[in-house]
Amino acid sequence: MFSKLKYDPVTKKKFKPIIKFNGGYGAILCNKCSVIIKAGLTLSEFNGKTDLLFCDKCALELVNKMFKNEDYVQRTQET
Repeated sequence: MFSKLKYDPVTKKKFKPIIKFNGGYGAILCNKCSVIIKAGLTLSEFNGKTDLLFCDKCALELVNKMFKNEDYVQRTQET
């Protein structure tokens, strides 16, 4: 389920982690609201090898939106 959150539903492009530096320390930001998800990066995370793309709040909103859209698609197909 969460693997679907790796792709933008409009452009179908893969999201990349947003990495910013704050006082010399790297941080990963949420792709939707820009809240700091994690501070103090490892080398692999700095190179973009991470699954952290959204904060918990935004991930929950996106999952709920996907389920609502799937319900809508199923209802329109049934009629």
